[in-house]
Amino acid sequence: MPIAPVSGNEICYETFGPQDATPLVLVNGLGSQMIRWPQGFIDQLVDAGFRVIVHDNRDVGLSTKFTHVDTNPPYTVGDMANDTIGVLDHLGIQAAHVAGMSMGGMICQILAIEHPERVLSLASVMSAMGGEDHVLSENREALAIFAEKSEKERDKVIEQAVRHRRLISGPGFPFDEEAERDLAGRVYDRCYAPDGRRRQMLAIQAARGRSKALSKTAIPTVVIHGTDDPLIPVENGRKMAEVVSDAKLVEIEGMGHDLPEGAWSTITSAIADNAKRAATV
Repeated sequence: MPIAPVSGNEICYETFGPQDATPLVLVNGLGSQMIRWPQGFIDQLVDAGFRVIVHDNRDVGLSTKFTHVDTNPPYTVGDMANDTIGVLDHLGIQAAHVAGMSMGGMICQILAIEHPERVLSLASVMSAMGGEDHVLSENREALAIFAEKSEKERDKVIEQAVRHRRLISGPGFPFDEEAERDLAGRVYDRCYAPDGRRRQMLAIQAARGRSKALSKTAIPTVVIHGTDDPLIPVENGRKMAEVVSDAKLVEIEGMGHDLPEGAWSTITSAIADNAKRAATV
């Protein structure tokens, strides 16, 4: 896998589609490696005319790992946003469309706030603005995932991952256990480093709310959220769509905090339609 050197760290990335196509960066969520983006989902975006760029956020996958495990975050969500900028710099890309899922949406929001000249359009998927505007989940069973001790043995890690994914999936789409089990195995074999998720969570918790700053952005924005998200309730997406000027809101009935195949075309079409708006701004 190619590596981008970014401020003394290494960020692993991969690209899909023609090099001369319009660049689109996909930024993943908490503790998730870039291989969690389904290939079929990426293919739909390539077919829509994008050069898709994915990367492992710091502290997961094949990117640089950190060692701090106490209550003080060793880095910020803004640092992770700068990692994304570093990947674009490495590829010689001046500006790109960005789409982020969950924590990745938070990273993309910061990109739009702090690096607006590098962002052509913003898609925030199943995410939140943080701060006092964050609507907390009341689903105790889903939230308990974060307090659960990570397994170590491969078979147990896979079972835990599948159980967690089932807990946060929505009722409107079939849960593909076989696909989740296969992915969990590939994630483990590629690089299993669960402490990174804890440090990323500390960075999220330390981040300031972005509502006021987002209200001042003029970047074409689409907010995509499942109506049955047990981790980040849909009210968070609705709030962001109200705050950002001329933002489009796409609610997906029955989708949880996951990316079910049945929702791929809705999400990729929303990203592509929002990118087209950028050309007219």
